[in-house]
Amino acid sequence: MDFSFDNTTKTSSGNVRFSGVSSGINSQEIVDSIIAARRIQVNTIEDKIALNDERVSAIDQLQTLTKTFASSLDVLRGANSIFVDDIFDNKLAFTNARVSDTAAPGHIASSADSILSVNATDEAIAGSHTVEVVQLAKAQQIRSDAFTSTTDTLVSQGYTTGDFDINGRTITLNSTDTLLDLRDKINAVNSGASATNVNASVITVSATESYLVLTSEETGLSNTITFGGTQAVHNSFGLTSTGADTAKNEIQTAQNSIIRVDNLGVDIERESNTISDVFTGVTLDLYKAEEGTEIVVDIESDLNSIKTGLVDFVNAYNELKAFIEDQQAEVVREDGGEAEFGVLAFDSTLRSIEARLSQVVSSIVPGLEDGYSSLGQIGIGIEDDYSLSVDDSTLDEALLNNLNDVKRLFSFDYSTSDSRLSVISVGANTTYSVDGSNIAEPYYLNISGTDASGNVLDANFVTSAGTGNGGVGNNTVAVSGKNLTILSDSPADGLKLFFNGDASLGQVDDIEVTFTRGVADRLYNFFNDFSKTGGDADTLKTNLLTQNEDYQDDITKIDTRLELQRKNLEARFIAMETAMFQLNSLKESLSQQIAAMSGDSSN
Repeated sequence: MDFSFDNTTKTSSGNVRFSGVSSGINSQEIVDSIIAARRIQVNTIEDKIALNDERVSAIDQLQTLTKTFASSLDVLRGANSIFVDDIFDNKLAFTNARVSDTAAPGHIASSADSILSVNATDEAIAGSHTVEVVQLAKAQQIRSDAFTSTTDTLVSQGYTTGDFDINGRTITLNSTDTLLDLRDKINAVNSGASATNVNASVITVSATESYLVLTSEETGLSNTITFGGTQAVHNSFGLTSTGADTAKNEIQTAQNSIIRVDNLGVDIERESNTISDVFTGVTLDLYKAEEGTEIVVDIESDLNSIKTGLVDFVNAYNELKAFIEDQQAEVVREDGGEAEFGVLAFDSTLRSIEARLSQVVSSIVPGLEDGYSSLGQIGIGIEDDYSLSVDDSTLDEALLNNLNDVKRLFSFDYSTSDSRLSVISVGANTTYSVDGSNIAEPYYLNISGTDASGNVLDANFVTSAGTGNGGVGNNTVAVSGKNLTILSDSPADGLKLFFNGDASLGQVDDIEVTFTRGVADRLYNFFNDFSKTGGDADTLKTNLLTQNEDYQDDITKIDTRLELQRKNLEARFIAMETAMFQLNSLKESLSQQIAAMSGDSSN
């Protein structure tokens, strides 16, 4: 019979299958069609996996955008925790030199930056100061008498060897040691926890004249080099005067720096030329003494960095808003494709993020001054497409003239009536109320007292003065030592306080705690919780990926079952082909026999 190679297939295991050899039926095509029909459910599951992968990718983008937005909020939300930096506290220092009132006639002031430099941290207090550098701190430097050789032994040059001390460390000289050995041994003890802080060097004037020079690493009078041990040894080198432990040849005398500030009429001495304890948060580096020249130091808020922070906030908001709008728009997303929504268009998380943006950015912050309670009032406007824009002139004017009001618009701001009480941090659910004049209403903390270690015994946190006197607990405060956490029975839920009172205090009543929460402070926790590692975005992605793993398990199970069905169908077709082959063989055999019998009859 004829055989068609169109009815052969090669399996994945390398076996060759023949289809319809006897029947002429393409059984392989029939089996493939049956399995394909039964696998339609797998195609549906694969589509779900592909959709989840797209959603994971979109959530990745959303997480990046919200993380950037949260970072922009973080620097604007104020010091609502003792661990948080506040961009509004950033300071800059400006210097200007002028002739002092006590300067000699004809004195000409050098440039300020040739006399000193100033660095201000965010702890610096804005204001103006004057600094006059009277004297620089110097490190002591001494020399020996002249040595005739650097390589001949000290003994051969008439010097005494043995033990002597420098700044409490012992140097041992042997009879074979040279001047260079002496230098190296002095430098060797300038190490470890008890280093001498003295460097030794050899200066060679000529082949027969060299000097040992000792230099203190630290400036100031207290860092004068001291000698001890066998006096005859260091005396013999000329480092000290005969019969004494004091320097003989002093090249430079140790001295403290001296400055005069703000015309106080007193000299301020320090051991170093770097001074960081005169003005809080300000470090002075002294370069040159110039009596009669007064350096005016102006400490001001760093308005440029603050404005940069505000512009970063606007840009991050607009990028996040644009992503949301793109997801919710029905547009063509692939060349040749049909218009469709983004994969997160109808996701509740996206809608929640959009609602939070719209709610806070467009609202009025209660309890703030008129003219500084919304973004639009300081030059950050909302456009027709709900993006934000910056009016530079309006914003610059607000920063220059009313910085504190701009800060309160964005930040957490608080005050207490008792200096012993401070706010550690604010919670996501911490709220406050305002009165009819839009002034934030205070809470009242009542403490029952402290123990012998100063720990708070009990406390309550109420909204009306006099209602919690005595500090009896009412489920509004959790007390842990000096730390107080406001509980959910209070509208200030999550507020954390620290009371640094004396030991064994009696009751303290009605400590007022007043605060407001600006735009950045109210937004930060929500967006940080979503975007942070292990946050809501990661949870969403994990859930989708886990779902895909389950889907893939389902596909594996279905494919395993379908493969068994395929083998069963193929076996049945093979059995049919075998039966038909046998029938055809029998038919052919009978035909041959009948033909033979017919031939015999004719004979």
